[in-house]
Amino acid sequence: MGGKYTWLITLATAIGSIASALAMHGKASLEALAGVPVLLQAWASGLPLGIWSFLLSLALSTLVWSTAIVKLPASRDGRQPHFSADTLALILALLVTVTQQWFAGHGQGQLLSALWIGLIAGLLAPYLGRAARALFAQKPAAPLPPPRAEP
Repeated sequence: MGGKYTWLITLATAIGSIASALAMHGKASLEALAGVPVLLQAWASGLPLGIWSFLLSLALSTLVWSTAIVKLPASRDGRQPHFSADTLALILALLVTVTQQWFAGHGQGQLLSALWIGLIAGLLAPYLGRAARALFAQKPAAPLPPPRAEP
């Protein structure tokens, strides 16, 4: 079972996890999942653009991640720059939401909400970027060269 069917294993695992959560907790798990957008909306209500501030932060950080993962060079031992791209996306998402809140001029509690929203967007951006790359990639990436031998 090579790389050709790994997407199927991932999908089956995700569906199995959701099914087991529903089987164990039933209605309570559905109510908890339905509460996530409401919680996000409540946190974003203090931002200048509301939920659009979150979406703006998410979109910008996903675009930066998508560009950084391609443009950043591989390390000396041939490893891809995933950590650097993830960190850039997280920092940008935090910057976008906190800057919006800073210019809106609200109190400390609103700044904390902006931090939470930026953190969620920054951590979600690489996941969405990887999902988009997995769905829309034209061809698989070329294998990395073997690491250089140390003299």
